[in-house]
Amino acid sequence: MAELFDRRARLNVGGLLVRAGDDTGLDLTFRVEKTLQKEPNTAEIQVLGLNADHRTQLGEKERVPVELEAGYVDTMALIFRGDLRNVHSTPPPPAWVTKLESGDGGKAVKAQRVQQSFKGRVQLFTVLQAAANAMGVGIGNATAKAAKGKWIDGGKEWNSATTLSGPVSKELTRVLQAAGMEWSILDGNLQLLEQGKGLNASAVLLSPDTGLIASPSIETRDKGKRVVQAKALLNPQLQPGRLVTIESRSVNATVRIDRSVFTGETRGQSWYVDVEGTLS
Repeated sequence: MAELFDRRARLNVGGLLVRAGDDTGLDLTFRVEKTLQKEPNTAEIQVLGLNADHRTQLGEKERVPVELEAGYVDTMALIFRGDLRNVHSTPPPPAWVTKLESGDGGKAVKAQRVQQSFKGRVQLFTVLQAAANAMGVGIGNATAKAAKGKWIDGGKEWNSATTLSGPVSKELTRVLQAAGMEWSILDGNLQLLEQGKGLNASAVLLSPDTGLIASPSIETRDKGKRVVQAKALLNPQLQPGRLVTIESRSVNATVRIDRSVFTGETRGQSWYVDVEGTLS
């Protein structure tokens, strides 16, 4: 298990960079929740020990990008990207605490509408790009699935003119369901998956030798849905949509991650990720 002094985190709020876990004297705590649902992913981040100038700078920022990286002394990776919602600082004791709340694509999912028509036979990628533009998010992994403007999985095209009209999230769902796909927003970009399947990247191995903590469990929920739950040392690879192979005495299975919750304290006990996935 990594020692406390090995932990590192880096927060970028609209260009203001905050490092923690080294010799800066600053500490970060965070809780990041990410899912495959249409609701925005969220992050609650606290910075302990910011000076007055930096507290003032943060307090003046509105709707700026927020990026949080976390990991260990030799390896850090992005665990959240979104937009700043609220900043609030409270005074000592024992030190100033600056709390930031951020959402990933929240404004785009809830508020944006689209009105655009496409004549004749239109490539699916073209429709997806229009929806992403309307939402104000990146096209994400749709580009990796496109070959010369066509959809790799069969080169699907619409046989007649189509129109996007209404809330962009509902229109995107309608279009992708017809193509056998589902979508979510991950770190400010669209993430597309074949329905019920994971990303094409190789599965992440999770075992007692690779960070698995305690024993994973299987819980039966509504309609007989069997959900695997596991806790591991913080690993930025364990993102929604990724396949994870769990090897333990109680559970041996490969599942798609539906929900990830990252929690961390650069000088505390918590430095974990809790994941959930559904057994087929």
